[in-house]
Amino acid sequence: MNGDPGVDFPDKGSDVQMSVVGSSITVDCRTISAEDGVLVLRTAALDEPQPVALQAGNHVEVTWARVLDNRMVPATVEAVEGDGDSRWRLRVTGPAEVSQRRKAVRARVSIPVVVGIGERTLETVTDDLSEGGARIGVAADEELPEAGTGVDVHLDLDGGELSVRAEIIRVITRETGRKFVSLRFPGLSERDEDRIRRRVFQALREERARMNG
Repeated sequence: MNGDPGVDFPDKGSDVQMSVVGSSITVDCRTISAEDGVLVLRTAALDEPQPVALQAGNHVEVTWARVLDNRMVPATVEAVEGDGDSRWRLRVTGPAEVSQRRKAVRARVSIPVVVGIGERTLETVTDDLSEGGARIGVAADEELPEAGTGVDVHLDLDGGELSVRAEIIRVITRETGRKFVSLRFPGLSERDEDRIRRRVFQALREERARMNG
């Protein structure tokens, strides 16, 4: 593919969002390859994967984040691959440009976190993190409030504490019995968003370095 990786198209191994033009469908994806004007994406699957009704010929926009801005490139779905509609081959149809939409970038980040639920506290670690929220793992027998409940979250971020008000979005129970809680961070200050964003980009760089050997 002609152009500069990360500028004209997403790097192999980078996290992106694929949005279907004319609909509200947006999917978190991982870039498998970027060659000869073709992008191959698969679901990032940081949460429970959901089927996506995409067909060959659908027009999409692929957005990825950089430290200073977000980039977007238009594309058309050439083929739906993989089991469970989880992998797509896209043909790039135009030049990349700066996206005006700030993308909440997330990555697998394991840092200590204390969650205040009423008068009790829960100490655990994050499973993934973004400036938009986090997912945390909890024990199978942990009693949790229903979705929509507000909680206090204290993150150990680069040696300093970041305290935020969060909302429980959903509780996921795996076949092993372990539970994961998805949290949303509404109303973060720009400074706190940037603190989380720096930690997420650090994790993405480390993961990419491991993938490249």
